[in-house]
Amino acid sequence: MEPLKKPEGPFKYKVVIQDTDFRSEIKKCIEKRFEARPIIPKNKAKTALNNEIETLSCATLKKHKKTFQDVEAISRALNKHFIFTNLSLDARVKLIAKMNIYHYEQKQFIVKQNSYGIHFFIIAKGKVEVWVDGKEVNILSSGDSFGELALLHDFPRSASIITLTSTYVWILHRDEFKQAIRKINQINYQENKNFLEALPLFANLTSEQKNGLLESLTESKYRPSQKIVTEGEMGGICYFIKEGTVRCTKNGEVVGEISQGGYFGEQSLLSNSVRTATVSAKTETKCIGLSRENLEAVLGSALERVIIENSVQIIFSKSLVLRELDKQQRNSLCKYMRMMKLTNGQVLISAGTARNASIYLVLQGGLKSQSGLCVKALECLGDVEVFSRCEGTFQENYIVNGDSQIGVISREQFEQILGIFSTNLKQDEVKALKLISIFKTLPQNKFLSIVKSFVQNEFEDKEVIFQQNSPGDCLFVIKEGKVDIMQDGVHLRTETKYDYFGERSLLFDEARTASAVANGQVVCWTLSRQDFTKNLHDTMKIRLMKRIEMQDTSLEIPNLKFIKVLGKGTFGTVFLVQDDIKNRLFALKVMLKVNIQKYELQSFVDLETRILTNLDNDMVLKLVKPIEDSLRIYLLMEYVRGSCMFDTIRELNLLSESDSRFYTACLIVILEYLHDRDVVYRDLKPENIIIDEQGYPKLIDFGCSKILQGRTYTVVGTPHYMAPEIIIGKGYSFQVDYWSLGVILYELLFGTVPFGYDQDDPYYIYESILQRRLVFSNSIRTTQKVQDLIEQLLSLNPVVRNGGSGERLKQNSWFSGLDWDTVYSKEINPPHIPQINEIETDNLKNSCTLEQAIFSECIVLEY
Repeated sequence: MEPLKKPEGPFKYKVVIQDTDFRSEIKKCIEKRFEARPIIPKNKAKTALNNEIETLSCATLKKHKKTFQDVEAISRALNKHFIFTNLSLDARVKLIAKMNIYHYEQKQFIVKQNSYGIHFFIIAKGKVEVWVDGKEVNILSSGDSFGELALLHDFPRSASIITLTSTYVWILHRDEFKQAIRKINQINYQENKNFLEALPLFANLTSEQKNGLLESLTESKYRPSQKIVTEGEMGGICYFIKEGTVRCTKNGEVVGEISQGGYFGEQSLLSNSVRTATVSAKTETKCIGLSRENLEAVLGSALERVIIENSVQIIFSKSLVLRELDKQQRNSLCKYMRMMKLTNGQVLISAGTARNASIYLVLQGGLKSQSGLCVKALECLGDVEVFSRCEGTFQENYIVNGDSQIGVISREQFEQILGIFSTNLKQDEVKALKLISIFKTLPQNKFLSIVKSFVQNEFEDKEVIFQQNSPGDCLFVIKEGKVDIMQDGVHLRTETKYDYFGERSLLFDEARTASAVANGQVVCWTLSRQDFTKNLHDTMKIRLMKRIEMQDTSLEIPNLKFIKVLGKGTFGTVFLVQDDIKNRLFALKVMLKVNIQKYELQSFVDLETRILTNLDNDMVLKLVKPIEDSLRIYLLMEYVRGSCMFDTIRELNLLSESDSRFYTACLIVILEYLHDRDVVYRDLKPENIIIDEQGYPKLIDFGCSKILQGRTYTVVGTPHYMAPEIIIGKGYSFQVDYWSLGVILYELLFGTVPFGYDQDDPYYIYESILQRRLVFSNSIRTTQKVQDLIEQLLSLNPVVRNGGSGERLKQNSWFSGLDWDTVYSKEINPPHIPQINEIETDNLKNSCTLEQAIFSECIVLEY
């Protein structure tokens, strides 16, 4: 086969296949990619609109105490389904206890095709027929089971089940299944969390890293006298005792016992050292184990560095000065910090050293001055002096107290990384400036460069700062005092410290709509349009101008004109509208209150609105404002012009690694932004991504998203993209989004999803995901680096997917050479710009009004 070639011309990103068999294989993959995919309903109300919900009205509950044979038969039936084989023994025992036996007479429906199921059935005695679309397809008898998918979520039954004889069935209700599984997993989660909290080794880890380690713990049981670890053997696993008591012996002599809540073997996590004692179960014992191998998988092979980084973060959090730094600044300081290992009695700081020369971070050990002043572990010295440029010198030596590890950040490094001193602003003032809407989406380097251009101006009481209708070319931020905003001689509002006004003048050549007058002595920082724009390239200016246009909260429904219907769902219709002031295009989602109340969807609507309100990122759909009247709820959103990623990758066929890297990097930036704001997306797939007119991905549709504190258990999403932990109901966190990212990356490169690509039945898709037989086609050339990244993202251990944090994922070797700042600032030339047809808006007067369109398209739903 000849090597792959890329043709010239506008579609240079398509792969030209010379080999006929290879081309046929790829064509099949591409075609399969675009078949309809099953989607998990987002809530029960939606699924019950036109289909009946399953009941047991034809069944008779029988009083029956389970025998040993019953339990064995139920257990054998459960072993046939992945839903149960992934559960612990305790969980399965509890589920069996929840099952009751029901009796059906001959020729009765147990399940009706297309109804929404909520039960799982095991035939104890009798026979049933399976009918699909009016045809008999199978007969089931004792020991067979059906309906297991209903335990996970709402899906219409694919067949009818009718009794052929008098039949007895064991039945498990979905709610009892979910409650039992959730309770068991919540208990296990808390016990495991207690274990990690008890280990001093993990005291410096972040909550994100600790939550990641929870996913790596394994449980094991031991009989009395059974050895758990043996003296003289190599270590590697630390154990926490959940139940029972263990006995420790050295050279055959008992040296102690450890009971429930205790732990042993923690040193083996730092080094594969030899066990110094034998530990055996004294009673029936249940232990949680954490291996060094899993610890390294979660935190990386440089475990010591991770612990150091976390120690630094703790020191930063204790410092009055350093705790005000943002995440990016802290990481940069940590990266360039010089490490020193010193022994007891060594002099670290000599008398006469400038007090503002360096910041000293005590990671281990301590410092003591000649007069007895102490700096303990996880504390620092010199932070205030460096930050405030304090003059003077140390009057005495500071000596290392015990073997110590010290991190040193010089003043020059500190100022260079933070880049704030040339602005003559304090850190809290810089943070206040960062909150200005026009600066929010700028990369840090651009923002700091602009801040250096601020000029301080003073105004006397009653002095006019600028006059209404005068040209605007400056932004004002109040450092001290108050400013009255007046319009046509009427007082509108009073601005005070850190408030800002005139920001639109940095981008738009507009006259001032009001006057600003000093109310007492006022000090302002000012930024001219010239100083602002010289730091931005044209693409960024256009992007900022569009973004600030999306912040016009003055718009109301009467200001909007109907263009066309963009999309229609069960509970909401999205219209393309245009405002009558500046002819800007928006998307307007309209939902009828009567439908929301009837189907109890208020909490879903509130959550989606709350999430969108708190998001402001150029690669995430922007909510301009929510609006409400007596009949409807409206979400006025930006109109994203572009092409669905689903269609884009179809047009491009198989993507190169370079192009795939671009889209993957953008999606990582988006996920990092969402997760930093406690939002888990849960439905990441090409259909929910728009490639905008600049060629960058933009995430839309937050109907499956959730603000997450801890863990959640809801089964939601699109089956082919769902992480294993969602499917099995063990509880999950933000890492599920990285699994979906791994599926998308695989799809970009190989033309199909990695699991269940030839299936449309969710049951078999789930089974394929849990089997996780990941295969890379030999016909499609990819590097080992990207295959390793896909393996990582599609790991069954959730925390391995991002290496413990988004920052660690971005350091993956596949992204080597990528400047992540250019991703944030959208300065990379995208691989594809979608062709977008212009929308005709000139003939609006002949179109119907928005009210008429809403009346026509938004209907009241019936049960």
